[in-house]
Amino acid sequence: MIVGVAIILIATLTVAAITAIDHNADKTHSNTVDAVVAEPFANFDGVLVRAMLTTNLRVTPDRQSAVTVIIPTQEIAHVSGRTVDSEWLHLSYPVGTNIKGWAPVTHFNIERGDLAAVDITSAAEANIGDSSIVPYPETNPLPDLTIIDAFLLPNGNLTLVIENIGSGRFIGAIGLQVTGASGNLIGLLNTQETILLPHRTATIDTGLQITTNGSYLIKLDRLDRIEEMDEYNNTTTVFLVASGT
Repeated sequence: MIVGVAIILIATLTVAAITAIDHNADKTHSNTVDAVVAEPFANFDGVLVRAMLTTNLRVTPDRQSAVTVIIPTQEIAHVSGRTVDSEWLHLSYPVGTNIKGWAPVTHFNIERGDLAAVDITSAAEANIGDSSIVPYPETNPLPDLTIIDAFLLPNGNLTLVIENIGSGRFIGAIGLQVTGASGNLIGLLNTQETILLPHRTATIDTGLQITTNGSYLIKLDRLDRIEEMDEYNNTTTVFLVASGT
């Protein structure tokens, strides 16, 4: 008889233990469900974009225009306007502030919304009554080299026209790399020491003879040694027609 009571007592304790474990598990589950992470900018209307690289916002949609603010990589900005060709966006950064400026659309990914729904805005309209647009103080003005033309001389030599579209002067040699459409290397070279003030151009005979028609990829600063305002505009692709063909 005593043995039977012991068995019943053990069974009762076991059920009680299982009930306590289930009760704690329910409490843990309840806490997990109740934790909700708020979406950034959930209460902010409009189109948002994320910077793919560090980007300058400028007073007007022009790479020579003064800088108003710098958007770091991966930061979010609000789109308030665009140019007719949608090549430039009028943005506010940080989101919700009156700090605004223009930047190339190619520097951003769409985070939320549709750019087609954004109003077309002229530079004059964007700046009317906006006293917050003050040029960003450039403590270290940098050059920005880009190829604005590439052609062949009568002897077949590849010739480049390079412009400094930055705000600082450039002094030094420029590393060049030219490859064919299939990736075949045409030539590597360094120019002689060149001085380029802001918004000035230089015409450079590379000495590379092009004998075959086709597309060629030309890259400036091939070893990435020049510190520039924009490190992503150093390449261009051109179609060249060789002399005598």
